[in-house]
Amino acid sequence: MTVRIGTLTLAAPREFTNTYETASWFQRVLVPAGDYEVTANLDSPTGRSGSTVYWVHVTMPGTAVQSFFPSSFGGVMHGEGATDRWVGEPATARVSCVYGYQLAQAIAAGQPFLGGTVTLDPAWEVAEDDLNVTIRNIKRVEAPTPDQVQFALESARYLADHPGSEGW
Repeated sequence: MTVRIGTLTLAAPREFTNTYETASWFQRVLVPAGDYEVTANLDSPTGRSGSTVYWVHVTMPGTAVQSFFPSSFGGVMHGEGATDRWVGEPATARVSCVYGYQLAQAIAAGQPFLGGTVTLDPAWEVAEDDLNVTIRNIKRVEAPTPDQVQFALESARYLADHPGSEGW
């Protein structure tokens, strides 16, 4: 389950590097100062209260300032390829696969994270015990119960069968 957990605020522009399947390929993206959504994968598929953050993700629009996508065969580069082809074009910086405990440690220590400050949404908190620091859900993210789903389906069927009865 992927959910929003907070906001990353960058006070100044910052450069991020995207890496790709081929080890030599990369793109550097300049991200302007601003607020960006922080999402996470949870350790529980249901999002129950007490669920902890496993992976942290941030996606930020920006501008490509350098790119390196040469043609290669078997890891050997051929010719010029697409070096700096997209410089100046809109690009997206993607930071993924950061462990939740890494973000929790930065918040607990008052340190920057990805060059900015992360503010957790009200449903999330940094939880510490003797061994771990993590980010925990303090408000249950609930899926509808079977009865709620049944009621919604019956309501939709009734409205479909009785046009003009939206005010019942």
